[in-house]
Amino acid sequence: MTVDEFKARAWTRTETGYRATTSMVTRRDSSRSMTIGGMNTIQDGVASGSWDPNDSEVFACGIDADVAVFDVRSGERAQTIVKAHAPQTRDVKYNPNVAHEIMTCGDDGLVKIWDTRAHAQAMKIIPGHCHWIWRCAYNPVYDALFLTASSDGGVRLWSDDTKSTHLRDRSSASRSAVRLVTKRSNERSISAHSCAWSAVDPWTYASINASGVVSICDVPREEKYRILL
Repeated sequence: MTVDEFKARAWTRTETGYRATTSMVTRRDSSRSMTIGGMNTIQDGVASGSWDPNDSEVFACGIDADVAVFDVRSGERAQTIVKAHAPQTRDVKYNPNVAHEIMTCGDDGLVKIWDTRAHAQAMKIIPGHCHWIWRCAYNPVYDALFLTASSDGGVRLWSDDTKSTHLRDRSSASRSAVRLVTKRSNERSISAHSCAWSAVDPWTYASINASGVVSICDVPREEKYRILL
């Protein structure tokens, strides 16, 4: 899948290369806001997104302030969460363990958890950072854990006990029990541009800052035992 300012395209590999099998409109208004230095001063357009792990034909990404969900089968937008963040939605991630649940982040410094079946308002709003949040990432195994990377220079590890599939006593957890587990800051507050979990070890994650420095970290032992024991 590729997404640009006006088109989302699904590609299929053939013997001679790749061809676009589906083309979907991302923005119908061809006008742009005032541009300075190559960046839209009001909205940056298309941002990062992800495939739905429970439906291989569904893809979601940030477009301006909105979250757009595309269905490759129909070639149309299946859903739009209007003004999810202001002024730009930067990333959209599906919960790998809970169907219909997505996490978004944006220029307002907030992380939001949504149910795509009823998205009039977010299920949770987490004030994560004091500047843009570029990326967010669910732990691929233990969905209580998630990461955020921000242009305030911070990479934060969070735990949301209320949606952990491994929490033994859900009834004892507050609906807003989202805890900051660790907070790591880059030297001189250099923007943290991305974060990701290891594909082989659910207790290891990495981040990269604007200078190209990659940091590899582990979930604290106490948090690991809290989930496992």
